[in-house]
Amino acid sequence: EMGYGKNVVVATQPDSYVKKPENLAMAKIMYAKYPNFIGAMEKRPDMYNSEKEYILESEKRGEIFFIRPKQSLNISRTDTDPEHLEQVYQVGRADALEIIDDLARFLSDV
Repeated sequence: EMGYGKNVVVATQPDSYVKKPENLAMAKIMYAKYPNFIGAMEKRPDMYNSEKEYILESEKRGEIFFIRPKQSLNISRTDTDPEHLEQVYQVGRADALEIIDDLARFLSDV
């Protein structure tokens, strides 16, 4: 059997997040020479949502430990504001401290 016996998945979005299709009109123009890239971008929401469903099912079966924020962090991928980044860090840290014992138990069970 390949793979690890214990897997930990870390997400940046809460359980309630569902990726929605994006407007790809500009991308289709900019990347017209790369149809496979456009195809991958079109499939991204479905792929993300089905992978998240797989992770949630695996968590229910006790196969993985899934770490995610309790609520939306309201931060963009390009945010560089040190105060905002610190605030989001502290939210994540507080969430992690609440589950650290559960994570330790999951990792120590063999």
